[in-house]
Amino acid sequence: MFTEAGRPPTKLDPTALDRQNRRLERLKEIGVTRSTVFVHEDCKPAFEQLRLHLVDPTLATPLAEFAEQIRENKAVTNVAQVKHLSPFRYPGGKTWLVPETRKWLITEVDPSGWTVGT
Repeated sequence: MFTEAGRPPTKLDPTALDRQNRRLERLKEIGVTRSTVFVHEDCKPAFEQLRLHLVDPTLATPLAEFAEQIRENKAVTNVAQVKHLSPFRYPGGKTWLVPETRKWLITEVDPSGWTVGT
């Protein structure tokens, strides 16, 4: 005789059942309860990655915000596609930089704080 999962039925001895019940009671005291979740087989890898975060109470708010974002079907921002404005991206935007940097590197600063060219 086999269970739906194709495994032979397991019979817990009374001490194993007592240990399991004590463990569940200890977890309940810190706010962790046992739940059954139905997960599609394609979603199982993602669920397994989230599993450890589901018992951490400090992550409740970020997880709730993430769930709300998914529920609202907001697109997650890909920071690699955000437009970066920089003077170095335009033609001629850096031609002035090399001579100015060279001048700055060859200058000396005297103890009074004044810049003195060499």
